[in-house]
Amino acid sequence: MLMGRLQEGSVSCVSGIAQKAAEAALAGPQDCVAVMRETYREHLQVAREVLDGRGIPYPRPSGRLLSLGERGVRRFGRLHRGVPAREAGLGWRSGATFGPSGRHYVRISLASDAEHIRQGLLRLADFVDGR
Repeated sequence: MLMGRLQEGSVSCVSGIAQKAAEAALAGPQDCVAVMRETYREHLQVAREVLDGRGIPYPRPSGRLLSLGERGVRRFGRLHRGVPAREAGLGWRSGATFGPSGRHYVRISLASDAEHIRQGLLRLADFVDGR
């Protein structure tokens, strides 16, 4: 009972300050939304260029994350055999971190800057190809 009461305030109910912040964000200027949408579009294009150039298949995303599905992940078997991220000069987490259906996926965030995305994907592709 105690855990349920403690959990309710942090999980079930959004704090008043967070509600006011969300209200202000929705009512305020929306210019930043268009800027970020275009930025993600540009970052996705960078990722596509690298993946297409290296022949790595992936489903066409519609959001801020790019997922390499099972076909693309087969080439990433070394990642799933517990090879340390530092060996590739990269950081990653298992797709299973995002639930059981994610275990066959590698998720790539498009929130970093374009050059970091390009260099990270090139290093990832080199790593899995044994270069």
